[in-house]
Amino acid sequence: MNMAAPGARWKGRVLAGLVKSWPWLKWLLAAVMLGALYYAAQWRELWRALWQLDAGWLLCAMALFVPQTLLSAWRWRCLARWDQTLSLGVAVAHTLAAAALNLTFPAKMGDFLRGGFRHMKPQHFIAGAVCTLREKIADVAVLLILVGLGLWCSASTAVTSLALLAVCNCVTAVWPACSPPWRHTMRLLWQTALLWALHMLQIACFFRAAGVLVPWDTFLARTPLALFAGLIPLTPWGLGTRDLALAALFADVAPTAALAVVGLLMTTRYLVPGVVGLPFLTIVSSRALRERIGQELSAVIDRDGDMRSIVLPPRDESAEVEEPAIPMA
Repeated sequence: MNMAAPGARWKGRVLAGLVKSWPWLKWLLAAVMLGALYYAAQWRELWRALWQLDAGWLLCAMALFVPQTLLSAWRWRCLARWDQTLSLGVAVAHTLAAAALNLTFPAKMGDFLRGGFRHMKPQHFIAGAVCTLREKIADVAVLLILVGLGLWCSASTAVTSLALLAVCNCVTAVWPACSPPWRHTMRLLWQTALLWALHMLQIACFFRAAGVLVPWDTFLARTPLALFAGLIPLTPWGLGTRDLALAALFADVAPTAALAVVGLLMTTRYLVPGVVGLPFLTIVSSRALRERIGQELSAVIDRDGDMRSIVLPPRDESAEVEEPAIPMA
């Protein structure tokens, strides 16, 4: 019994140390994976591939961040039905602020905190987390459908499926007999499918910018698998795991150096919205704090009736000491 207690304490200290150092271990693991990939790609070839990037395709890929952000904000606005005053502009600010939090928080926890950006109330945090969970389920479902379409169908079938989903969304939106839950679900699936179409188009632009020419069927079948590898919570932002998956999945169609550059470009899908969202994070947090203080002050006024009814204690004049007069010269 006495011998087991020191061993249990030692194991507890080791586990506590691993939990405390896990963020640094994730960065170390990402550095090891990327270092091994770049060593296999040869540094000179990697620099040559970076230098030969196509600026036109790269600019097209960066421009797609705008419709992606707008569509993500629109989806969030449609999900956050408890806040009827949420405009598209505020939803864009919330989306970018959440992207900034995702740079430091694991597992995209910034998205789960969006519900409390506006009023900082527990019920809004919970409602926002539930809506974000619905978003993530829809994202995974659409990505799995893309994997199935890529493996067993063709790119034209994927485009046809997207068009059919758009038609179904329009029918459910105008059909009076359709129930609201079914209408909301169809709209969420349509928005998510359109958003993933934009993501795939952006990744295709990254491939073109790096000079990697891949048939659409092969691209659609293998790219979602690399994205799933990036979702494994071993490294921050999927660094290393997604890059190694790309190099392994597309090894038969492109050199390792070009695929390593594609992996670097795909990292901008996390960095660019996060960096752009830093000012919005400051604005949203300060505005939410001011609204919270205003709500508490209004509650105090409603409880006490009026600010003028708050009577200050009388000043004790006997305690005041008269200052001696300064003699004039």
